[in-house]
Amino acid sequence: MNDVLDAPKARDFWKSSGFHLVSRDADGWLTVTPELLRAYYARPEIHPVDESCAAEVALFERLMENPALQVTAADLTAMPGCSARARSRSRPCSSTRWCI
Repeated sequence: MNDVLDAPKARDFWKSSGFHLVSRDADGWLTVTPELLRAYYARPEIHPVDESCAAEVALFERLMENPALQVTAADLTAMPGCSARARSRSRPCSSTRWCI
């Protein structure tokens, strides 16, 4: 028996963690939601900046519409010299796995 999973719902004591934006599956495991991904993408280190190129801004807008969108190598090569290429390594690969 796992007390954490058997608990009705853990208290969200750290609002900025995004815990309130996840859901639970049938086994009680936390699952990523589109709302959590959108909140993550809106963070300052991910959100486009004033110097962002048009391709980076367009990709960001596509991700906000479809947070689980798979970003391709072509998406990244469309941004030569953009800061998004370096930051792309910290983006989730899918709605359940993270790129390393």
